[in-house]
Amino acid sequence: MGSHLYRTGTSTEGSQDIDLYRLLVEHFGDLVYRYNLQPSPRFDYVSPSFTEILGYTPEEYYADPELGLKVVHPEDRHFIEEFIAGGYTVEEPMVMRWIRKDGRTIWTEQLNRLVRDDTGQLVAIEGWARDVTERVRGEEDRVRRRAAEEQIKILGRFLQLAVHGLRNPMACIKAVGQLMQMQHSSGQLDWEEAKKLVLTLVNEVDRLSRLLSEVTDSFDLETGQMAFTMGNVSLGSLITDIVNSCPPTTRDRIELVGDITQVQGRVIGDFRRLGDVIYHLLSNSAKYSPPGTPIHVGLDTWGKSALITVADHGRGIKAEYIPAMFEPFYRADDWRQMDPSGLGLGLFICRGIVERHGGSIWIDSEEGKWTRTCVRLPLATVEKQKIS
Repeated sequence: MGSHLYRTGTSTEGSQDIDLYRLLVEHFGDLVYRYNLQPSPRFDYVSPSFTEILGYTPEEYYADPELGLKVVHPEDRHFIEEFIAGGYTVEEPMVMRWIRKDGRTIWTEQLNRLVRDDTGQLVAIEGWARDVTERVRGEEDRVRRRAAEEQIKILGRFLQLAVHGLRNPMACIKAVGQLMQMQHSSGQLDWEEAKKLVLTLVNEVDRLSRLLSEVTDSFDLETGQMAFTMGNVSLGSLITDIVNSCPPTTRDRIELVGDITQVQGRVIGDFRRLGDVIYHLLSNSAKYSPPGTPIHVGLDTWGKSALITVADHGRGIKAEYIPAMFEPFYRADDWRQMDPSGLGLGLFICRGIVERHGGSIWIDSEEGKWTRTCVRLPLATVEKQKIS
């Protein structure tokens, strides 16, 4: 529409052109406007379609120079500021929310251009806008449907894996139960044998519970539903607590590197979730290294981060396996042979928890010699510690 849109004017040589433009605009379904900035801010032209789409008449815009900004949703007003500052080009439409006179919110697509005088001074803004509420709502519906479909796919994948992983412990529980029933019926079940079988049942139920927990946690991470209770966490105290909670066969092998309780390693995090990470890393080291060999646990500061390390002297990991170790369901061939009962979700869960704390986790290893897993977490600032 150029700079030919005016609300009022005197008869000039180009008046016929102006009337033609106005006739076209006023029969045009979109919103067309011109806002003068000089000599004083005011709307110079507002098309009649504003009344139908927003409920405000052109006369209300002429009477209130600020109405154009008032109708923009408060969270979207920065788009206008960015446009005036040069953040958008003429070819780049802005999609934002406007609030109708009746209070309803609509979505609009708006294209503006800055008008400058011969000296380069900004004197006006011209543009058009259209109601794209149906289009935006349709896109939102499609996004929601895609998200729901993706969640169904993820759930199906986890359920399939859960069924596969749970089959072994369930079969073992059933077999032990049948054996106890047979021995009891034949009078051959003595007390010592019963205690062993009951212990086997308890261990398999624990294993079943652990696998179910891993599947649930993995699904919650994949879908962004895992809950975190954040607080001020002393990593030195947390590591000490987790080490003391390990089974004796694991705890007796752990060697703390230095006095970790003296390290200023405080973070804002979920005490239980971070404890789960440390416990899993210790369990991995105990599982995949020879019995009796030491497991070294360290805590240090590294710039503005805390660094936790768990190292063992096991068979190590082949270099080509390391990049995939944190992917869901992945298990290196060597690890699968040593422990066929796992699902390959532990390190995936650890990575998700650490990343939700703003940190990172990685593995260093030399095949046949050692493996070290490192967890970096951002240290809490004094201000965050006080807030927590």
